[in-house]
Amino acid sequence: DAIWSTIPFEPQRAATLLGIREALYRVRGVDAPLILDIDDLLSEIPTYNIASKHLKKASDRTKIALAILREADAITTTCRFLAEKMAPINDRTFILPNCVEPPMWDHPRPLKNDGKVRVLWTGSSARWGDIMMMKETLFWLHDKYHDKVKLILTGTCPEFAVPWVEQGFAFVTQWAPIPDSMQVMRYIAPDIGLAPLLPNDFNRSKSPLKYLDHAMIGCAGI
Repeated sequence: DAIWSTIPFEPQRAATLLGIREALYRVRGVDAPLILDIDDLLSEIPTYNIASKHLKKASDRTKIALAILREADAITTTCRFLAEKMAPINDRTFILPNCVEPPMWDHPRPLKNDGKVRVLWTGSSARWGDIMMMKETLFWLHDKYHDKVKLILTGTCPEFAVPWVEQGFAFVTQWAPIPDSMQVMRYIAPDIGLAPLLPNDFNRSKSPLKYLDHAMIGCAGI
């Protein structure tokens, strides 16, 4: 009934999406709308985000993305701020509420055997600026409570935390594919989940989905 995709940045993928829409109409008479889901404000990618090197405002990849956003039959996002930014590009922009599927999170939280408070941060290298907001606090946590706290880092380990891994204060785990990630997060059984965001328009275009994840993991999100 519809073609639903994330934003393509390569001409081949953009052409494929448009070609599928055209082929369905010509061959089967199906007028399948092309819907693009977006959760990034491409015009305001902060410099600490590795994507900023590849998605400069005048880059070909950015031009392709903006062109197909204009061509799309609809744009969906879960963030009102981002929807308002997208409206001048395509007035067929719709806000869909975040939701989680409880059965996907229906995994047991194992009992902790070390008595330590588990603090979780999840993020890629694109979140470098955000985790650096916590650097001073994390050092304080390490210096004062290293014997009572375990810091779990998923996706990225900042350089300053490498010695903590060797000391046993921090533990690093890589990304797991969905839906395995739900089981992994429940197995980690954190008590506190960290989700810092620098105050910029790129981060204002994000939705509070991570707090829903924290709730499903069974921890308090900060």
